[in-house]
Amino acid sequence: MKTVLDYVRKPHTTASDHKQSRPGTSVVVTDDSGRVLLIRCHRSGGWRFPGAPREAGESFEETVRREVEDTAEVALGELELLGVCSGPDYFHVGSGDQVFTVTAVYTARMAGRGRAELAFFPLNELPLDILPGERSVLATYVTSLNRQDYSSAA
Repeated sequence: MKTVLDYVRKPHTTASDHKQSRPGTSVVVTDDSGRVLLIRCHRSGGWRFPGAPREAGESFEETVRREVEDTAEVALGELELLGVCSGPDYFHVGSGDQVFTVTAVYTARMAGRGRAELAFFPLNELPLDILPGERSVLATYVTSLNRQDYSSAA
C-alpha cells in the first residue's frame, strides 16, 4: 500500500488510496456575435471549454492565456474572473490517481483568429456531447449572463 509520502517522493506513480486537489482554469471565450468557443477533446470526442491545469508558479491568468494560445491559437482580450467551480462534478480518476480539480473560470473576448479544430456555438445551439465537467462552467457563465440582464433592467 502506498502512503502519501511515497506519492510525494514519486509523484508520477499511482496512488489509488490518495486523493489530491489540483487547481486549473477554464475560459468562456466569446466572439462579436456572443457565440461561445468550444474545443473538441481528441480523447473523448466531446466538446470542452479551453482550459488546463495550472503549472507550478503560474497565475491562473497565465494558465488561461498559455492554454488558449498553445492549443487553440487564439489571442484573448481582457480576462474577467467569472467564478470558481469545484466539488463532485470535478472529480476525475486517471492513471490510478483520484483528483478533485478546483477551476477558476474566466470570460474573455477573442482578439485573434483561431484554428480549424475550434468552433463557436450560439448558446441555444450547443452540441449535445459537451463533456460532463464542462456543464458547471456553462452554468456559471449562464448565471452571470442572467445577473447582467437583471442588473441592466433595473
